[in-house]
Amino acid sequence: MVIQCHKPHGSPENQQHPLPANWKDIASKASNRPARFGVVDPDKLYRSGMIWPHHVNTLQEDYQIKHIISLLDGDWLKEFYNDNSIIIHQFPFYQRKELTFDRVKNIVDVINSLKEPAIVHCFKGATRTGMVCAGYHIINGKKGNLAVIIGNMKYMDFNISSMREILHYSDKF
Repeated sequence: MVIQCHKPHGSPENQQHPLPANWKDIASKASNRPARFGVVDPDKLYRSGMIWPHHVNTLQEDYQIKHIISLLDGDWLKEFYNDNSIIIHQFPFYQRKELTFDRVKNIVDVINSLKEPAIVHCFKGATRTGMVCAGYHIINGKKGNLAVIIGNMKYMDFNISSMREILHYSDKF
């Protein structure tokens, strides 16, 4: 796995640890597919909650995913570090409030530059992942901001701040 780390955003003093201390136990009990898995753009972009090591081969076989866009910091996938068939792009955020439009656009630009399918994930696959998926649709002109909010409701833990940010995405152009 080739790792492309991007500068973490937020204040390190307020850093929230991306994984609970018992993450190995949680991973061993996870199903064969990541939680909150969904199709964002067929054959281009997928979304989910935490991707554990045993998910990687299934994602590659079933969806030809070659890129993992991780909104978390850490090395829980280190057993794949020598596997060149998958690339992880880490965009760690110390706090969710640091996921501004400009940062989402940076992630979407990376996704748009990829030739193979990608999956974007955070721990729960809710707010941070939803913000990136919303930005992907709006920036690429696939959906308007209200349609994105409605389409993501089953995944996202919406709060006023994230809805306000999404509503302003289309104003940025």
